[in-house]
Amino acid sequence: MGILRYVSHPDVSVDPSTPVPLWSISDAGRARAIAAAGRPWAIDGRTRRITW
Repeated sequence: MGILRYVSHPDVSVDPSTPVPLWSISDAGRARAIAAAGRPWAIDGRTRRITW
């Protein structure tokens, strides 16, 4: 049986004057994404990345 890892959206910079789809990633979110990308499970060659 395989393992499913669900990775949600990172923190964003909330700007009430900007439509939500245009919000950008925050510094904390960027740091978390970079840290996650370096984890063994993210680079083991068996991971499928699916976005929508």
